[in-house]
Amino acid sequence: ATDIALRSMAIGAVRETGPNGFKVLPGVCIATCCHHRCDPVSYVNVEFLKRHGLSMEPPGYDDFAYLKSLAGCAVGGRSGVSTERLRETRRYGLMAKRLLDLGRVSWMRTELGMQDASFAHYVDKTVTPE
Repeated sequence: ATDIALRSMAIGAVRETGPNGFKVLPGVCIATCCHHRCDPVSYVNVEFLKRHGLSMEPPGYDDFAYLKSLAGCAVGGRSGVSTERLRETRRYGLMAKRLLDLGRVSWMRTELGMQDASFAHYVDKTVTPE
């Protein structure tokens, strides 16, 4: 849903044209979630992932499948796994989510002309692990 929302912004309401002819939106706030559900066809910045060494070739998009699977580990728990192993797996899951979101921020800067696009932590981890 995040990538669909981003693509919709590219064709949606525009108030002005910025440098290099990019469309400039006054601002946007998107709470990304469900990273484990994104797919390489709708993800907005496959080129970003390729530039960072991920194999993004069909039919299996193996690295993308692994990345989104790993992202799901950021919030999930597993029974029978040591606390240390669980902490490590969650850390890798958070890194996978961050990589996907960095690609989105990069896309917003280049495709939407939103040079100030960035991350913002809006809720404490005690409220939600997302």
